[in-house]
Amino acid sequence: MEPTGELDADNVAARERLADAIRALNHALVGHLAPTGSVIAAADRVEQLVDELRHGPRRVRETSRMAQRYLEPLPADGELLLTSPERPFAGRANPYGIPLEVWYRAPWVQTELVLGAAYEGAPGRSHGGVVAAIFDDLTGFVLSTLGVMAYTGRLTVHYHAGVPLDVPVVFRARLASRDGRKLFVEAEGSDGTTQLATAEALFIQIPSERLGLPAGLRTG
Repeated sequence: MEPTGELDADNVAARERLADAIRALNHALVGHLAPTGSVIAAADRVEQLVDELRHGPRRVRETSRMAQRYLEPLPADGELLLTSPERPFAGRANPYGIPLEVWYRAPWVQTELVLGAAYEGAPGRSHGGVVAAIFDDLTGFVLSTLGVMAYTGRLTVHYHAGVPLDVPVVFRARLASRDGRKLFVEAEGSDGTTQLATAEALFIQIPSERLGLPAGLRTG
């Protein structure tokens, strides 16, 4: 079968439902002591489903969509920031994610989430790599408020306290400064009373002409 990148709305909705189920399966497996027989039976069913899903054509993401960021209107304060349904962490159709629901609260982009058993590192707290991944993905949403595309050049995370499981945690990020194509973003995570972690990210903006657009768009 030929590679394809397009999904219709019904297919996206079905993928989001399946991704939700897989995430729930992850937390159920890690967070509960299921009998061995039940675990083996579940593995048998999942392996069968994997074989069924592999019969479809391989997907190839369209790089041309990156140019759209420079042409779309900037989001308004209070707007929900949308992304690819299969983006790692934020995409609802990606079972690898958490996922994140990100809102623009100018000048911040912000998400509130509850981390479950599958993300546990030390007992009762999230694995530090998960926290870093949240910062990595969330800081990228700042780019959509600027209407630009950029790649991560550096991400530095500071852990101040354990990020707890099963309680709401708010993560937010904003542009700190920019120098030409260099975008400096700052971020933080808090449970409402304690600052749990902070981060600084450096992004390198992709010049609009490299995406087939007029030069100098939204260079700031």
